Amino acid sequence: MRRILNVLTPIVALWALASFAGTMFDPGHAGFWTQSLMWSLISWMVVAPFFVFVRSQASPAQSTDLSPSAPQASSPAFSQTERAADAAEEKPFDDRSKRTLWPKPATAERESEESVHAEA
Repeated sequence: MRRILNVLTPIVALWALASFAGTMFDPGHAGFWTQSLMWSLISWMVVAPFFVFVRSQASPAQSTDLSPSAPQASSPAFSQTERAADAAEEKPFDDRSKRTLWPKPATAERESEESVHAEA
């Protein structure tokens, strides 16, 4: 079964690609290429679940280890001292209008923007 699917899968994929190319580049025979594309996609929908099933049932010697391994002990992404320093720097906002997604522009840029808005 596995050998049949390993041969059948590329054949159906090439059939679908050739049918798509024929549909795009040969408008004189659009009906033929459209039906060919339809049947190739239907056959792909029939073959694909079997292919996935056979691939999932592969023997341990043939498949690679895709199972998640146990988490390894490593250094934490943030140390406790960094968290404490960040918490000390955070100040609650009284005015929500001061919250922005973008950093404030430099003073020279801010002055040029103010002068543009003042002229308008």
